[in-house]
Amino acid sequence: MTAELTDFALLDPEFLAATERFTQDYLPESAAVPSLVQPADPSLCLDAPGTALLKERGFEVRVVPQAGHCIHRDDLPAFLKSLDGWV
Repeated sequence: MTAELTDFALLDPEFLAATERFTQDYLPESAAVPSLVQPADPSLCLDAPGTALLKERGFEVRVVPQAGHCIHRDDLPAFLKSLDGWV
């Protein structure tokens, strides 16, 4: 958590303002190759309709429960478990 807070301190706040304009339209139309999406729970970037849309478009979506945006730092064991059968 300390590393994530340090990173957030370096974040340009204008980036967050820019992401407010994102809609479902920014999601890819299809997975060109087998693709795994691993959102945090809750995700800053992907809501439930977006998750459903990615699944419909052929993406494998595996949520890492109760992890922050940097799932590999927040809960490495859960992140690795979410890769089971994928890698």
